[in-house]
This record gives sequence, C-alpha cells and structure tokens, in this order.
Amino acid sequence: MLVLEGPSGSGKTTLLQLLGALDTPSTGQLRFGGRSLEHESDRILTGIRSAEIGFVFQQFNLDSTNAKELMALLHDLHRRSRVTIIIATHDEDIAAHTQRRIRLRDGSIIADTRNDQE
Repeated sequence: MLVLEGPSGSGKTTLLQLLGALDTPSTGQLRFGGRSLEHESDRILTGIRSAEIGFVFQQFNLDSTNAKELMALLHDLHRRSRVTIIIATHDEDIAAHTQRRIRLRDGSIIADTRNDQE
C-alpha cells in the first residue's frame, strides 16, 4: 500500500493514469504483467482494466473520521487480498498510514520512503 504525494501539478494524476492503462507514455515503456502496453488496442486495455485494475475516485474532501474509516477499509482489503493499493493525496495524515510514500515534483520522483506502518 503506497501513497503518491506532491503539490498540484506534480504528476500524481499522470502517473495514476499511466499505471491504470488510461494513458500511454510519451517515451519509454509501460509494462503490466510482463507485457508492454503502449501499443495495445483500446479493446485489450479495456479488458486489462476491467479484470486487473480498480479505481476509486474521491470527488470531495473527507473529514478526519471518514478518512480514518476509509483507510481502515483499504488496509483490510490490502491485508486480505494482497492487492496493491495506490493513493494520490495531499493529506499528510493519510500518507502517514501507508507502507510507502512516493513524493513527486514537476513530474519526477523526489523521494521514495518506507513508513513503519503495517
């Protein structure tokens, strides 16, 4: 379970779109399950997204009680299912409750640290 954090415009959404096979890289390769995705058809990418990748979008600001409840649910899902959960946030409290924190600025990773959580 990891968090992508950084200011607006740092690249969090772009990275999530790439990881979710919603966008293709302008350079380099995007690989999923050992397979290169940048030249796959929309039909293939849709199949991968529907079978292998899930999205949860937050369109509003959570209060601290709801944020704690959501994090508890995500931790439980991660422990039980061993799925990778990636959260993009500006919230320090949420970031502190993940195993790994990746900080972005101007489209680059500026820090990659592990938390003592979990």
